[in-house]
Amino acid sequence: MREFPRGVLCSDLDGTFLDRQYRPAVDAAALRTVTAAWRVVWVSSRTASELLALQHALEHREDAIGENGGVLLTFDYATAVRFGTPTPLD
Repeated sequence: MREFPRGVLCSDLDGTFLDRQYRPAVDAAALRTVTAAWRVVWVSSRTASELLALQHALEHREDAIGENGGVLLTFDYATAVRFGTPTPLD
């Protein structure tokens, strides 16, 4: 895993990364600037599919927690297996 000089940020999506109309509040370039220093993990009530779609739109490939803590979205199979039986989404 790569090093993140400033640490990990766990953040809700609504009101931070999504505006009031539920559109991205930042673009992919701005998010890349943040993720150069911070590991940004989204925590949301949104579904795994919604989180994955937003990650694709913002070119953000990172773990996320969705459905009020009920789902871990990860791109690492070993991590997924540690948390239960993985269900591929994409």
